[in-house]
Amino acid sequence: MNFQDLQKVEQANFYLDLAFRNARKHGEKIYLAHSGEQSSRVRKTEMEKIRKFNETIRDKMEEIIK
Repeated sequence: MNFQDLQKVEQANFYLDLAFRNARKHGEKIYLAHSGEQSSRVRKTEMEKIRKFNETIRDKMEEIIK
């Protein structure tokens, strides 16, 4: 195995910060794009933020494994 070709793995805080930042940005777009009652807008936004957080973490972990 050639260890020179391995990519750098960042600290866990880097990946968490990245995922939270992506989720926040995505949530802002979702909130503005939907209309209706505030409670349903907030619920939809928070669910989408969780989905985006999960997606970001999963993608970054898959990059590390490959």
